[in-house]
Amino acid sequence: STVDLGGAVMRAGLAVDDGGYFGEEALARNGREGIWGGSFTTPSTWRRQQEGSDGTSILDVIRSWMR
Repeated sequence: STVDLGGAVMRAGLAVDDGGYFGEEALARNGREGIWGGSFTTPSTWRRQQEGSDGTSILDVIRSWMR
């Protein structure tokens, strides 16, 4: 039998859907599994909040982490 690892990760609430596992993410959200068990900001929302908040781009933030 074949296991869909991506689906299993999504159902466990360990990832955010980017277009192929909407149903699995919905199950995890409704069941408050993994990252959906508490307060969580999606990566795309976090990036939008970071850009321009102090005049630096997200790329500048990443570059500073790598120094």
